[in-house]
Amino acid sequence: MDNLLQVIPLLLGFFAVLFIAYLATKFLGPKMSHMGASKHIRIIDRVFLGNDKSVCIIQVGERFFLIGVTNHHIGDISEIQEADLVPLTVQKNNAFNSLFEVYIRKFRQNPEDSLDERDRIQQIKESLENQRRKMKDL
Repeated sequence: MDNLLQVIPLLLGFFAVLFIAYLATKFLGPKMSHMGASKHIRIIDRVFLGNDKSVCIIQVGERFFLIGVTNHHIGDISEIQEADLVPLTVQKNNAFNSLFEVYIRKFRQNPEDSLDERDRIQQIKESLENQRRKMKDL
């Protein structure tokens, strides 16, 4: 019974801390999100190159700049014309589909007359299964 009486205040304190954290994020969060906003400077894009290293495209007024950012230095790389800013399309390949297409192309480029169709299909299945196991291990 003594253990239960000791646990109740701990649980009440835990839930009180959670409730206060909820209130703080609900009311202070939206106000804090506008602190980094600017009327004259905007980050258009950022690419991370490594640990604490990135390249950014920023807009200052009507001009665009490519800058390098590290942990200890921010350097101007070049000015970019707005016409040079072309959005890159990112291909979203399904890993299995692209893997399957590679194997199909491989077998079409190197047809083996000695294998009948069933042997080819079996080879493809085995290769895909091996690749699936390798991907699972990652």
